Amino acid sequence: MGCMLQALPASAPIRPLRRVEYERLVDAGAFAGERLELILGSLVTMSPIGPDHCDFLTALSDQLRELLGPQALVRSQMPLIAADESEPEPDIAVVPRARYKGRHPIEAMLVVEVADSSLEYDRAVKAPLYAASRVTEYWIANLRQRVIEVHRNSDGVRFQTTFVAQAGDSLAPHHFPEIRVSLLDLF
Repeated sequence: MGCMLQALPASAPIRPLRRVEYERLVDAGAFAGERLELILGSLVTMSPIGPDHCDFLTALSDQLRELLGPQALVRSQMPLIAADESEPEPDIAVVPRARYKGRHPIEAMLVVEVADSSLEYDRAVKAPLYAASRVTEYWIANLRQRVIEVHRNSDGVRFQTTFVAQAGDSLAPHHFPEIRVSLLDLF
């Protein structure tokens, strides 16, 4: 007969995993085959990716690469060093063009999360995390409502400016005002 495990009481001391420890475990293959990211010192299972998510991610990544050219590097579902012992893997991170051999980027001009089932998590957890990490701009691509929620101007705690772009609109990323991302082709 097995024992029944119960949830820890809220008062139980829990030690967060440090980013350096997480990276060592990843390097050692401890999480091979698992979709995890380190958020606020905790391992968080990432949502499965559906076909609409993949389609949107591919279309936006392609468009950003074409529009930005050599100005920046567009990374898809790769780690980004963030505040508070976090190492999220955003759907898209536009980072300074460089080789990141032996390290992950520590800054991003634009981060995009594609949300279907993860919408509330992307708003409640990821938005403050990216604001604390001084990400210049954060977009949540809300696939259900066919809009992009744009978050800008971090004060180090939250984004001060938020607005919604509709499927027929185009967006100029704050850091790259000379380009226009067409949302019509994305949804």
